[in-house]
Amino acid sequence: MLDDERKGDSTIFEEEASDPFNAYSLEDNSGGRALGMTAGQRFLLSLMLFIAVAIVGLMVLLVAEKIWIY
Repeated sequence: MLDDERKGDSTIFEEEASDPFNAYSLEDNSGGRALGMTAGQRFLLSLMLFIAVAIVGLMVLLVAEKIWIY
């Protein structure tokens, strides 16, 4: 009974003999895009990140009472 099961389901556990490094190509196929974004999108994202960090830093300085707003 177990021999029949082993013979019948042998194709389920067989894996393809493929090269795992085929997915990683050394060629540049991005077409001038980094992170899948255009230059304008990357600039806007970096600008928004800069503003967010500046606001958080300002809030930390206000909470720590290193600066005051009069």
